[in-house]
Amino acid sequence: MACSAEYGQAYRAASKEAVAYLHELTEEMNDRQANAVLNTAAFSLGATLRAHATALQDKADLE
Repeated sequence: MACSAEYGQAYRAASKEAVAYLHELTEEMNDRQANAVLNTAAFSLGATLRAHATALQDKADLE
C-alpha cells in the first residue's frame, strides 16, 4: 500500500523540523563537545530520514 501525498509531506516537514531543532540546540550550547554531539545527531538523523524517504519512494514507484 502506497503512502498518501499528505503523509509524505507531513513526514518531510517533521523530519526537517527535527533536524532544525537539533541545530537550534547546538546554537544554544557553549560546550564544543556538546555541539559536536548534536551536529552528529542532526546529520545522522537527516541521513536516516532521507534513506527512509527514499525507500518509501522506491516502494511507491514499484507499485
